Amino acid sequence: MTMSTLWAVNLVLEPGNEVYSNWQRAPVPIYVKYYFFNMTNPEEILAGTEKARLQEVGPYTFLETREKVNITWNPNGTVSYRQVKRYYFQPDMTKGTLDDVITTLNMPMISSAYSVRDAPDEFFKEAVTEIFSETESKLFISKSMRELLFEGYEEPIFRIAKSMNFPVPSDRFGWLLGKNDTDDGEYTIFTGSKGMDNYGAMDNYNGLNATSAYHGHCNLINGTVGDMYPPLALEKKENLTLFVSDFCRSIVLDFLGDVETRGVKLRRYYAGPRMFNYSSKESRCFCDKTCLPSGVLNVSACVQGEGDSHFIEAFRTGDVSGENTCGCPEY
Repeated sequence: MTMSTLWAVNLVLEPGNEVYSNWQRAPVPIYVKYYFFNMTNPEEILAGTEKARLQEVGPYTFLETREKVNITWNPNGTVSYRQVKRYYFQPDMTKGTLDDVITTLNMPMISSAYSVRDAPDEFFKEAVTEIFSETESKLFISKSMRELLFEGYEEPIFRIAKSMNFPVPSDRFGWLLGKNDTDDGEYTIFTGSKGMDNYGAMDNYNGLNATSAYHGHCNLINGTVGDMYPPLALEKKENLTLFVSDFCRSIVLDFLGDVETRGVKLRRYYAGPRMFNYSSKESRCFCDKTCLPSGVLNVSACVQGEGDSHFIEAFRTGDVSGENTCGCPEY
């Protein structure tokens, strides 16, 4: 029996086999840890007398389970499905509680201002200014972890904006509001039944082979979703390409090296500096009208109703213009 035959017998994703069982429901526990920065001197920042002083809090740890549902097998050697993620708080693995209160940026206020920054009609800017005045909104707010994460909190800005027919998806805000016990769209991947070269690779997402969040080739959907790879792909010690729906884009992970954890030999990959380096021609299509500093990932075009940029790796690979602004911990 040839190696390719062995792969076809043991690795092809199909109903009822061991591969399917492990794929349909993640067999190992996945823990997600969230860290926040508590703003300790908001009044001084507003007065312009001090730079931001930040205190790291966390981790707030959750067990994440993944279950693939609505599974459909297609005649072209692909399978379509949705993946439901559920999160369970782990107090024993958490430093603090979900009732911890921190002072942080008022993202609904910032995102509202951001959304009308280039509005050609002054009416929109004046309307947002009026909303801020009516709600007595401030740049900094104090909220609990449960409010900032999954539960969210009622936001007067959104409520009033909604009454003025602004396209606001919810009256509440939370970084992970609506993310628990939900799926993030329909994936279609190759099962290996017609060959192993594209085993586990994305065919399309929500019926499309490209997103519309960026420009040109930056919208293309490439790679896998991270739980299946072609045979021997990891043996080559090459970079990996993954599609991340939260970012509406594919990302490239660089091979870092061989490691060993609890006696198990592993290969470690990471999001390297080039992934967020917008000076290169191949990455400029991720920019909107202007490029953000390197080290920052802008997903505002991907996240409905939120104009936020996600800062990656606590500035380890970021542009120096964004550094030295706070008493942040070193990594």
